[in-house]
Amino acid sequence: MKRTAILMCLIVLSVLSLRAQVISYDMIQRNMNINVKLTLKDAKTSEPISWASVYLIPQGDTTITHFALSDDKGDVEIKDVPTGKYELNAEMIGYLPHKKVYTFKKWNEDLGIIKLEENPEYLDAATVTAAGNAIMVKQDTIIYNASSFKVGENDMLADLLKKMPGVEVGSDGSVTVNGEKVDKITVGGKTFFFDDPTAALSNLPAKIVDKIKVVDKNKEAAEFSGVSTQDDKEKVMDVELKDEYSKGWFGNAKLGGGATLTPKTDDKLIDDRGLLYNGNAMVSGYTEKDQIVFIGNAFNATEPGSQTFMVYGLGDMDSDFAAMRGINSSAQAGANYSTERIKGFEATVSANYKNNAKDAATRSARTSYQNDGQDLYTDGTYDGFGNENSVSINMEFKKKDTKKFMLHFVPAFKYSDSRVNSSNTSRTYSEEGDLNSSTSSVSSHSKGLIASGWLDAGIKDLGKKRRSLTMDISYEFADRNGTRTELSEIIYGGSPTQKDLLYRNSSGRQNIEGTIAYVEPFGEKWALQTMFSSAFYTNSNIKNAFNPDGTANDYYTSTATNRMLQERATLLLQYNNDTLNVQAGLNADLFNNEVHARQRGVETVTGKDEWLLNWSPFAALRYKKDSHNFRFYYSGYVNPVTGSTITPNLDISDPIQIKAGNIYLKPGFDNHFSATYSMNDRETFSFLNVNLYGSLGTNSRVDATWFDDTGVRYSIPVNSKKPVSTTSLYVSYNIPIGKERKFTFSTYGWGTFQSSKGYQAKGRLEGLDLQNFDYGKFMDGFWGDASGDRFYSGESGFSESRTNTYNWGLQASLKYSIDKLDATLSAQTGNRISKYSLDPDANVNNWASNVGIDLIYSPGKEWEIKTDFRYLFYNGYTAGYGEPEWRWNLGVSKTIKSVTLSLKAADLLNQTKSLQRTTTAEYMEDVYSRVLGRYFLFGVSFNFGKMNSKKNSRVENAMWRGMW
Repeated sequence: MKRTAILMCLIVLSVLSLRAQVISYDMIQRNMNINVKLTLKDAKTSEPISWASVYLIPQGDTTITHFALSDDKGDVEIKDVPTGKYELNAEMIGYLPHKKVYTFKKWNEDLGIIKLEENPEYLDAATVTAAGNAIMVKQDTIIYNASSFKVGENDMLADLLKKMPGVEVGSDGSVTVNGEKVDKITVGGKTFFFDDPTAALSNLPAKIVDKIKVVDKNKEAAEFSGVSTQDDKEKVMDVELKDEYSKGWFGNAKLGGGATLTPKTDDKLIDDRGLLYNGNAMVSGYTEKDQIVFIGNAFNATEPGSQTFMVYGLGDMDSDFAAMRGINSSAQAGANYSTERIKGFEATVSANYKNNAKDAATRSARTSYQNDGQDLYTDGTYDGFGNENSVSINMEFKKKDTKKFMLHFVPAFKYSDSRVNSSNTSRTYSEEGDLNSSTSSVSSHSKGLIASGWLDAGIKDLGKKRRSLTMDISYEFADRNGTRTELSEIIYGGSPTQKDLLYRNSSGRQNIEGTIAYVEPFGEKWALQTMFSSAFYTNSNIKNAFNPDGTANDYYTSTATNRMLQERATLLLQYNNDTLNVQAGLNADLFNNEVHARQRGVETVTGKDEWLLNWSPFAALRYKKDSHNFRFYYSGYVNPVTGSTITPNLDISDPIQIKAGNIYLKPGFDNHFSATYSMNDRETFSFLNVNLYGSLGTNSRVDATWFDDTGVRYSIPVNSKKPVSTTSLYVSYNIPIGKERKFTFSTYGWGTFQSSKGYQAKGRLEGLDLQNFDYGKFMDGFWGDASGDRFYSGESGFSESRTNTYNWGLQASLKYSIDKLDATLSAQTGNRISKYSLDPDANVNNWASNVGIDLIYSPGKEWEIKTDFRYLFYNGYTAGYGEPEWRWNLGVSKTIKSVTLSLKAADLLNQTKSLQRTTTAEYMEDVYSRVLGRYFLFGVSFNFGKMNSKKNSRVENAMWRGMW
């Protein structure tokens, strides 16, 4: 019995022990982390699919917990997955998504081969995109298909735009399309960093762009009322992203370093700064209601083949720093947030910090034409460095539903702090010998604050369909204060004269404009608009001058305040149907321009109670049908006087180029017309665009200039008694060649005729007494009464000069594009002819031409070779200017997963120069500017694509681990 009891106890304990072991093993099974493996292949070809997204969602949940990318063999391994049921998702662009539920129990789950089916819709779209139009026209919109323009792995939006026919990207960040400036760049139809186009140009990767849409869009109030004139138009460039980037997160980061490789030289136009750096980063997130973008960048050298952008907004051109041109170094940090979460509104806010530095140097040669035929020649140099820190905040609030009411408010604020140090040297001579030489240096420091904005509001269907009442208010309040030190020495015939002055400057402006418009429709297609607007502008400049010992210098102390009041009444009749819009109307402008000036204790007031009335008709026609689009517009507007043009003292920062303001200067009036025709042939996939522009200015602001016996040049602004006109023509044409369209021919031509006016002394006149300058006494002799009787009659020794300038050019390119190679052969020539009324012997005829080839070769294995080689040659330039150049840039890159390594070299032959020619009614000038020369940059860049907004931080970490 005892043995039986003991045996029963042992059996029970064994069972319990066994059960305990089973429970423990089961618990281990439920809590262990396993590895999941699989291979992705094309269902038709069985080729491996690389870079596909594979992720897991626990059953009954919506949160992605694990994420991985397939390698070049199509293999995927997801580590540390707890056992359980999951929905496995595999996605790749061009394939139908794969979804299947699995139960994971084993230590290592091998799901084998999963085959993805091609997405027929994507393939059809891709076929159309690849073989279809590179450029299309739809009514007022030009659409560029980004896939038709091959770009490098690290190229940004600016590089893509420069490949598009008719599109030009300026060094100031401006973009023009067929000669017309783009007013705004948006991304996905949403505001993107407001007035800073470089945010998109320098930070948006080119390879994520699907289309570029250039739209002649009506402003909000005009769109609301249904009546829009040319003044209500704005050219908007909308960057449409590829579908996979329209939601989720994407971004790019790049870090580059290198050095200049120029031989030692005394040439100050070759910058040898040694160590170079270039880095930027952007992170952008999109949902259905939100868009947020963070950008940051810093550089002292740009990517070879690209360019530096310097943007001036909100009146920055009043500062010395903004007027500089040179090699730029920059650091920037900014954020842009757009949302539709405010009920009934779209809102955008951006904040931007910038530090910009400019290193400038120039060498110039100027020929000044004289009435007596004794032309003067001036050789000069300039060397300067400037730095500016700025912070800007922009906001936008816009009502979404505008069926009945419209409200749109856009305020902006900017603060800037800038410093500039510069020096000049010059030598003026004639055929008889040297006349003068000079040196000067300027040091300035200024701070500025600007608040600006506008508000649109309106209501329509007031008792009658299409009847509307709209209001527009805009404002700007700006203030700038600072100091400026000017030290100069000028030598006349061996006798030096020195000047050392300190200025404490203060300037400000207050501009307020308001418009109210009423639209009365009659019939289905007619409307009559009456509009009244009022504008008030004030502009003040105060310059307090001090001697080196700190005492006040009354001769160079001055104040000037300009107040302008303008009233405008407009009557407009419009006919509009589906294909045709015709407008005709009349503008009546009544304006008063009053100037208060004070110099040496004497106050002068001009324009008081003087009202000018100007009538101007306007007309517009817009026709659009199928792929044809035609527009014509004519109008006129007042051109007010501002700034230093009315300051009653001398600017002697350059002692041989002395300037003075004119307190009697009047506003001018400009007449403008434009005509545009665009056509898109859907059978040949060709695109044609023709733009014609013209302007005629009356009472235009020009310069009166003269030289004294020592060769010092003096200038003062005056109003031209005869019209000043400009006419420009731009033509672009693009057509694919052959059945497979591997070749594309593009051409772009332009021509401009300009008739400019000026006033020059009939001979050399007596110079000004810089030590005891009396502005009032000078103007009595130079100008006469308030109407300028002595000046315009020629009694003070001046006569009108006229210069006719003909400027034309032609650019043509032939592109060959296949899977691995994109080659473009291009040629361009430009010709400028200037004819002078004062001295026909001074007429000039110069040419600037270049031929080159651009190559992008992708041999496979994620390698890319990019190079451009160009020969530039000139004719008709001043001796020592316009020497031919060979320019060669080369870059090699290798992409490893999401990382791209690159090595790029700029100006391998070290021959690049920066040449600019300026022609006016009085002179011709050639200028060479400082360039960076030969240099190289090694870069590492990282790009990441979309991530669904539901993914949590664990998934983001998994994605980073997978990519690295």
